[in-house]
Amino acid sequence: MELPRRRRRRRSSGQTTGGPEPPSPTRIVQDILSINAGEDVVQTILAHFRNIPRPSQEYLGVVLSATGSVLNPAISTRLLTKSFEGAFPIAHLTGHFIIKRTGRVEPRQGLNITFRGSDGEMVGGRVEGSLIAATKIQLCVGRFPHEAN
Repeated sequence: MELPRRRRRRRSSGQTTGGPEPPSPTRIVQDILSINAGEDVVQTILAHFRNIPRPSQEYLGVVLSATGSVLNPAISTRLLTKSFEGAFPIAHLTGHFIIKRTGRVEPRQGLNITFRGSDGEMVGGRVEGSLIAATKIQLCVGRFPHEAN
């Protein structure tokens, strides 16, 4: 006599096996930073990446988005460095940093900003020196494993 075959029960795609999902080596970890008026944006980002738990491998830290205004920014383009006077709302802010196993943080491509100048035209370039918050700034930063070349 042949026994009937048992059908295996399938889980729906939203169900798990019961425990937390192990961290993926390619998963990005995001953090939200609040920077008060008068604080240096660059130094706050560097301090944040320096203060994460000592990584077991090298990480790439990135600035993903930003809202708020900066005061008297100085930027450089291929041709020149220019300083602006006044408060300017951030249109776009990006940056890449290497977070070493030792905890040291090295700018990879520096910090780049785009904002609307006093004449209404969009201005952008690499941040030179400090970048002071004119208003409270909210930053979304992330980090993920980076293979050193």
